[in-house]
Amino acid sequence: MSKHTPPRAYFHVHHEQMWEWATEPMENRIEYIKKEKPTSEIDTRLRLLKEIPYERIKSLVDTKGQYDAVQRTAWEQYEAVERTAWEQYEAVVRPAREQYEAVERPAWEQYKAVERSAREQYDAVQRTAWEQYEAVQRTFDMEALHRELCPDCPWDGRTIFP
Repeated sequence: MSKHTPPRAYFHVHHEQMWEWATEPMENRIEYIKKEKPTSEIDTRLRLLKEIPYERIKSLVDTKGQYDAVQRTAWEQYEAVERTAWEQYEAVVRPAREQYEAVERPAWEQYKAVERSAREQYDAVQRTAWEQYEAVQRTFDMEALHRELCPDCPWDGRTIFP
């Protein structure tokens, strides 16, 4: 029987949770706080971050350890069943997927050829229409029109919130 390190619990690992089980070495969390949290929060976070003494929660720690062992075994069993089921699924689906891809690939290439031609025609028509629009737009002095129609506007060329 291997000796397993009991789970550890801490107060205030995160600011919205009073206590929680450690999921990684607490040094990682401390380093993260020092590097990533706002300077105004660092001292408070580090001061409040405390390991809960094992003796004070021994029965909870023991029960958590038992849960972890049961959960780990159940997960390993699930993964073994799921992996076998996935392999069986793939064995059935792979040939159908290969047949589909053999039919789909030429159909996709035909679609792309038609679409590409249609897009080129659209781009030519759109480009001509846009050039005509821009030619007319250049004849308007929108800044002067804006000053006339919006005399109390705080627009500064970038925003209405200077």
